[in-house]
Amino acid sequence: VGRVGENGSWHTPPIAGVRHKVQVFPDPDCPLLPATVEEPTPARGEDPVGVGVNLAPAAVVHGKLVDDRGWPVRGGVVRVLPPADAAPDDPAYSARGVTDADGRYSLVAPAGKGVLIAYGPTPGYVARPVAGDRPSAETLRPRVYAHASAAVELKAGDRHAAPRLTLTHGATVTVRVADVGDRPVESGWLACRCQADPERPGAVALLPVTGGVAKVPGCDPGRDY
Repeated sequence: VGRVGENGSWHTPPIAGVRHKVQVFPDPDCPLLPATVEEPTPARGEDPVGVGVNLAPAAVVHGKLVDDRGWPVRGGVVRVLPPADAAPDDPAYSARGVTDADGRYSLVAPAGKGVLIAYGPTPGYVARPVAGDRPSAETLRPRVYAHASAAVELKAGDRHAAPRLTLTHGATVTVRVADVGDRPVESGWLACRCQADPERPGAVALLPVTGGVAKVPGCDPGRDY
């Protein structure tokens, strides 16, 4: 890890014969997007070769996360939904805003139209499909669930106040898991699609089964499961 100096330069010790991938992350409130480049591979005994990185302009988004009672939510995560055709490790969508005691957050986001997705600090909030999400068969990305979402249109270099994001408290449903002989399954996993994970949007959640019982948090009280 190398810190960028005032003149925009940095230095990281190279490893001879190994291809380097350099990721550059601006300060959190700097309206520039992270970037990734590959450095030329120096041969053994050769001096490292410099590489230039151009950071694209971005927008800074700030807002507030609350629950359905109007109370601020601390420790929630807000991020920008990557487009269906974005690479899984695209650094342009790596920024996350973590809410403080007042429910406030700030993050850097790509300019243009996008969708903010929010996740509570626990799985006890209702997860819903993200409006505007487009699952992709080409990239095998399934539908994304989040605890809250909002469409935004951002201009590079500006600070934008996002719509308030509201989380809904859910109920925990107890599920009985049995085999074909109606005997309780002592241990296993229950695959659940409608769970929200800020680190793995769209991933299937595996809920533990113990003594023939699994607990599914964040269920909508007005919905049949």
